[in-house]
Amino acid sequence: MSSPHYKQLDCCFALTLILVSGVFSSCTRVEGCTDPQAMNYSVDARHDDNSCVYNGLPSVRFFEPDSVFFEQDVPIVFSCSVSDDRGLNGVTVGLYKSGEFVTANSGSVSGLEDEFTFQVLIDPSEPDPNQRPRVEQPEDPYGEYQVEVNVSDDYGQSSQGSLTFHMIDTVVPRVDIESLDLDIVPDQNIVLNLNLYDHGWLSEAVLELWSVNEQGALLRVQEALIVTFERGVRGQYLSRWFTNHDLQNGDFYRVAVTARDRFGNKKEAWTDTGQCSW
Repeated sequence: MSSPHYKQLDCCFALTLILVSGVFSSCTRVEGCTDPQAMNYSVDARHDDNSCVYNGLPSVRFFEPDSVFFEQDVPIVFSCSVSDDRGLNGVTVGLYKSGEFVTANSGSVSGLEDEFTFQVLIDPSEPDPNQRPRVEQPEDPYGEYQVEVNVSDDYGQSSQGSLTFHMIDTVVPRVDIESLDLDIVPDQNIVLNLNLYDHGWLSEAVLELWSVNEQGALLRVQEALIVTFERGVRGQYLSRWFTNHDLQNGDFYRVAVTARDRFGNKKEAWTDTGQCSW
């Protein structure tokens, strides 16, 4: 049988254990989400570890339809609205062509709601005054594109929005006839010098020598030359001569040029020789 003295010691030891346990418990660092508005709020957490997750993710909204078409050499400006009920942090704009990554750019957004514009250009003439994100087209600009916008909030949550558009070429090539020279001997050559240029790729140029009457009406083709271009050629200087010896002194002739690009756009130009005299 325990004496009253030993019972008193047992009670004191048990009380001491409880007190020591309480001290260690109060010193333990319990981390977690301490924001009651978060989905993963922890009532036991005493130190916030930035793990809070909120129900409202940032939103991304384009002002254009889901599928749009643009022509090259026309500035393509997209507008986008982003918002978040907790505070915006940053935005990244990515450009993809047929699913392949092309380029990306990052920028900053702030507040609860923001709007920005970004551009897809080959040769930007004016910078964006707001210094918002901008991406540039690749060297071969035509085809299907996807623009992806990723926006994050102050708590590390992110959302994505995308827009698909097609780049088409409706711009005709440029034909500049620099000179048309006639030799002054009977076995003359007609030498044609010209510059060709296309925003996309040149495909071919057809050079024709026509005989015409005094009123300029076409009579018949005297000679035709076809020049084809390799893939990727945008500009080309040509110097070609017609060697037809059936040209008659005193007759009238016209040189016609038809330039085509790979999309079938064409440009026609011509110049008259005037009355041949030698």
